[in-house]
Amino acid sequence: IDFVMEFDVAGTEQISQMFIHYMSLNPETTAVYTDDAILANVREKAVTFCKKVSKLAVPITGALIQQYLFRYFGNIDGAVSNTEEISKMYNSLPNDSSPKGLYS
Repeated sequence: IDFVMEFDVAGTEQISQMFIHYMSLNPETTAVYTDDAILANVREKAVTFCKKVSKLAVPITGALIQQYLFRYFGNIDGAVSNTEEISKMYNSLPNDSSPKGLYS
């Protein structure tokens, strides 16, 4: 192995930026909204989202947040109000993260 990279849990800033990025896209065109009121609403909802996510008792990675936000693409209120699904998603992950048969 020449290089080992570790992906740690996502911090509040990373979670906030991911939320803003995904929720700033128009689901019909996938272009970024240009309306300042919509973008201000997205930033406001990002604060609420991060507060709710920080109360979850599971380690949250960028991949987990990405998977969750894809479910709610175009549904900002759903993403903010259903954060408990993140815990369910985490708990449904396999416990053994090592691939079977790789290099054996």
